[in-house]
Amino acid sequence: MEQSPDNKLPKIKILGIEKDESGELNVEFEVCDEFLDYAQFELGVDTLSQEQLGEYVQSLIKKSINKEDGYEIKQHFTEIAKTNIDN
Repeated sequence: MEQSPDNKLPKIKILGIEKDESGELNVEFEVCDEFLDYAQFELGVDTLSQEQLGEYVQSLIKKSINKEDGYEIKQHFTEIAKTNIDN
């Protein structure tokens, strides 16, 4: 886990998203320490299980896609510098 810079909001890095056979989203992600603290606060728990964290992130993604409760996905893509191995 990484820490967000002081002037940034807690971060979720989405590494991959796919639907399973039942149509549910499977999301592979990383979060910073501040995000874990925020999720614990929002869920009202002292410790956070992997399952709780996964369900919380999934609900945030769904809310963001549907622009609910003030959440929205903002695309910010940057090109990574290529190396010789990329050629």
